[in-house]
Amino acid sequence: MTPTGSPVASVVARIDGRKVTPGRVPLWRVDLGRAVLVVTATDEAGNTTTVRRVFRVRTSLAAVRTLVQRFADAGSVPRKVEVRVLAKLRQAANHARRDRDRQAVAALRGARKAAGGIKVAAHRKVVRGDLGVIIRRLR
Repeated sequence: MTPTGSPVASVVARIDGRKVTPGRVPLWRVDLGRAVLVVTATDEAGNTTTVRRVFRVRTSLAAVRTLVQRFADAGSVPRKVEVRVLAKLRQAANHARRDRDRQAVAALRGARKAAGGIKVAAHRKVVRGDLGVIIRRLR
């Protein structure tokens, strides 16, 4: 029920203008940086309420690792590619912990190159794009 006493008839959510299904939204599908969530609810009487929230989408080595594993589980990352990318991510993390940014960048470039073997274009694009952002952050 809404404050007017009418039951909710519909809820529409959009992130950056693209309709999303309410619930868990796969943020890997949202571009990195600033994003806008707009939710509009309409009750059976025709009253509408819209809420707009701005948020930032960021990435990290841990996020890329999770994506590679998730995409591998979905079948879009061949095992050999998965092993290579994850190994390079571990190397990069180890170097970064020791403030060896140049070596971390080299390992990330290796991961980015290996990620070229991801079969699904959208998955390949997001992994390589996220790695590019992390590389730029370290330089």
